[in-house]
Amino acid sequence: MKKFFVSIAIFATMFLMVSCGGDSSGDDSNSGKTEEPSNSDPDNGDSGATTNDPDTNADTESEQEPENNTVECKDGLCTDSESNFTWSSISKDVIMQVEAVSYCDNLSEGGFDDWHLPKIEELRTLLKNCEKSTTTESCLLKDSEGSCSKEGFSVVYCNCSYKDDGSYSKLGDKTQTLWSSTLVTEDQNKAWGIRFSQAAIDFFTKEEAKYNVRCVRNAN
Repeated sequence: MKKFFVSIAIFATMFLMVSCGGDSSGDDSNSGKTEEPSNSDPDNGDSGATTNDPDTNADTESEQEPENNTVECKDGLCTDSESNFTWSSISKDVIMQVEAVSYCDNLSEGGFDDWHLPKIEELRTLLKNCEKSTTTESCLLKDSEGSCSKEGFSVVYCNCSYKDDGSYSKLGDKTQTLWSSTLVTEDQNKAWGIRFSQAAIDFFTKEEAKYNVRCVRNAN
């Protein structure tokens, strides 16, 4: 009988060691792994860049500029005293860039018919609160005879973090992308535009992508 109780005690001890100790060589699928946040956005330009601010450690205050109320709107038209441009109301429909050129050429609004689709540097005057895109030092782009080279261009130098409150546009455009008339020098099938949700300057396929339009004219 004594041997019987000893055997039971030994068996119980071995059972506890196995059930509580575990297997240290087991595979822990969550060990040492972190899930990377997604930077994907369905509205990426043809540059292939992601639309989130690549510098996640950037000081957000550096993106902000003092509010500058230089725009006066009346009867749907808005005039910016800083650039001396008058802007049309935004198009109701999204259209291809080749259609946007004709749209502005044929527009009659506010008693004016001398509208045109803005060049990239004209469209860029609508940006605010994003130093990366509103200055020319880190984001060099200039229309030259209807086109602008993408050589040396990177959208990471020409955008800020995502905001959908219109804070990047003098006219309050929130998540819209607007076309310019400026083509990409190396690929005339693409045209430059601005995605206002990130103050992002980028290029898009002009006969495939569809975006909104604001036409422009000289105020004087």
